Amino acid sequence: MGTLADEVIRLKGKISGVIPRFMAEIEWEHKAVDEMVYTTTMAERKQLLVEGVDAVVTLPGGTGTMEELFEVLSNKKLGLFTAPVIIVNSNGFYDPLINLLESMASNNFLRDEHLKMYTVVNSPAEVCNAIRFSASWEKAHAVGMAAIH
Repeated sequence: MGTLADEVIRLKGKISGVIPRFMAEIEWEHKAVDEMVYTTTMAERKQLLVEGVDAVVTLPGGTGTMEELFEVLSNKKLGLFTAPVIIVNSNGFYDPLINLLESMASNNFLRDEHLKMYTVVNSPAEVCNAIRFSASWEKAHAVGMAAIH
């Protein structure tokens, strides 16, 4: 996230961040971010990160990134989040995850339709078009197919 923030700042863009206070206290915040929102917990941070967004874009990352992505996918499966979810699979980083999700569907832990909750692209240059052309995800439809039998 720091590299992305650095590039936005270098290009004179506007960037905001959301960070729990305990992370700021150990100096994990990016000091050059225009607007920093402080939360008490990671759960509160995750909630704020998706409020009112047009899409969620997941870049390669670690366990925190995986936790955030799976929370969004779980909420989308239940119809609690309906915006596009884009997974940027740079250099095949997410190939194992994509295979896992497909395995979940083939083993009846997800429906095949749930594989449409996200779009995979191979580079950041493809993100805007992926958002633009993402399939709609309706809350009523999601709730109706959320249970696996």
